[in-house]
Amino acid sequence: MFLMTMPIVQLAYASCDAPGGSAYENSEYASPRRRNRNAYISHVVGTGETVYSVLVRYGLPLSVLRADNPGLPDDNEIKAGETLRINKSRMGSVNESQISAEIAADARIRELSEKDSGETESEEVEVLIGDYDESGYDVPPIEVDAAGFVHHEVVAEETLFGISRYYHVSVPVIREKNSDKLVDGLKIGTVLLIPVDMSLIYNGEMFGRPVRFIGTDYDAYEGERPLKRFGTSYTPINVALMLPMTSDGHPQMQFSEFYQGVLIALDSIKREGASIDLNLYDTHHDSSKVYSLISSGDLADVDLMIGPVYGNTFELMAEYARARKIPIVSPLAEVGCQDNPYVYQMAADASTHYDKIGPLLHGKHVVIIETGDDDSLFVDYVKRHAIDCSFIAFDRSAKPDVIVPIMPYGRETVFVVASKTREMTDQVISKLLGLKMLTSGRKQMSVVASSRISRMGLDPASLFRLGVSYVTSYHVNRSDPLVRKFDADYIRRFGKVPSLYAYRGYDVAMFFFGTMLEMGSGFGDYMDNYYTTILQSRYKLKRFARNGKFVNTEWVLVDYAPSYNIYVR
Repeated sequence: MFLMTMPIVQLAYASCDAPGGSAYENSEYASPRRRNRNAYISHVVGTGETVYSVLVRYGLPLSVLRADNPGLPDDNEIKAGETLRINKSRMGSVNESQISAEIAADARIRELSEKDSGETESEEVEVLIGDYDESGYDVPPIEVDAAGFVHHEVVAEETLFGISRYYHVSVPVIREKNSDKLVDGLKIGTVLLIPVDMSLIYNGEMFGRPVRFIGTDYDAYEGERPLKRFGTSYTPINVALMLPMTSDGHPQMQFSEFYQGVLIALDSIKREGASIDLNLYDTHHDSSKVYSLISSGDLADVDLMIGPVYGNTFELMAEYARARKIPIVSPLAEVGCQDNPYVYQMAADASTHYDKIGPLLHGKHVVIIETGDDDSLFVDYVKRHAIDCSFIAFDRSAKPDVIVPIMPYGRETVFVVASKTREMTDQVISKLLGLKMLTSGRKQMSVVASSRISRMGLDPASLFRLGVSYVTSYHVNRSDPLVRKFDADYIRRFGKVPSLYAYRGYDVAMFFFGTMLEMGSGFGDYMDNYYTTILQSRYKLKRFARNGKFVNTEWVLVDYAPSYNIYVR
């Protein structure tokens, strides 16, 4: 029998000077800079745990762990019972293979630096990654040029050993690459060129810091990009589709399904005589892949980019698209890029999430059912827009008839189901079904639910009987003729029922291929408040700021009618 001691994770909201705080923070190495306590959790080291296992557990770079725990020994030895400070904003920023590479490089560089430079571990080394404010670290980006060199500006108290350790490059290599700049020693303000392995870039970051590429053809586009007309007698549309088809060597099925949806749309367009050159690039959820793709020059003359799908990799490519004046589509995720007029975000904007719920509340008595685990944003919206509103706490043991007295005669009562869990939502729905039977013919009632209900897999018969309504970012009704046709094409070609990813792939391709064929490469001039419906999900692209990105503002309102019809509006 094996006895295992599990590591303890505690939320750290108490003062850092209180008992149980970081063993390193209270040491002579503690940084004088102020930290935001709510930006961290404390990890109590368990028996047998190592720095490596802690980093893997949280997806945290070694450099970030060191910065937050200045007294961490150089040999990375930790003891059971010690407390490490874990930066929540950096969790998940690296994968296991990159953590292994960073740990190995750290040991190798320490060994080489001691042997070749004469500098020792006892030298005081300060890795400066920015000052603290109330939101946590203000981390300056690492600047990388087209040749793969980091441009590092030397600041006060830095040493070559410290710089080499941070970037995992030996001191002799740094000296060799910067011999002309180090003739008189290391001086503040000197910009060193550090050759860094580009594979260490992951999810838009390197060593837990954002990466900014400089000196590439991000900087300028020579001349105005000529307007093009596409169609049967014109040049083909050149499209770059960038998806993480694999991750750590494993196929990502959802993105294969997205691609398959794009192929169905491509066939439909080509049957009409149009010509489209589609090139698929596997970005692996890895910023270094995106960087390599940019550096290759293969994208310089494309007419449309779709993807990458993740925020950091997308924003990296969006900067390139802006420089080259190429429209770029974020097909799934909400992204930044607020001031980039070439960005088209197909994910529905959060600010318009519940706009279609408001009219369902007007003139009605609204009852919010509280479960203790509710969608707070949804509840807050209802509270702001319901004039006549009351609350009841859900009680599993209570009979439905205790609710009857709060339901007025002659006016509909709207019950709000905001639970975030399937189990609790199912229980609330069951209770409301009993209430519906009890008050049948005497009092009117309907149900408005959180968007989360669409992913819970509840019995549709219950939703129909209660007349449940909810908003969702995407909805497909398989009884719709257009959806049935797509399903038949997809099943015939790929041998399985399409997923929501396949529907979205089809939608994005049909939307932009069709728009470009109709309007040409200057379609952006006509897109503000452009409205269309594809496979029953609606899209309305709007700009919130002059020369800003285009954002889909259309959330779908789904009504389950007692007549067993689904209405989408």
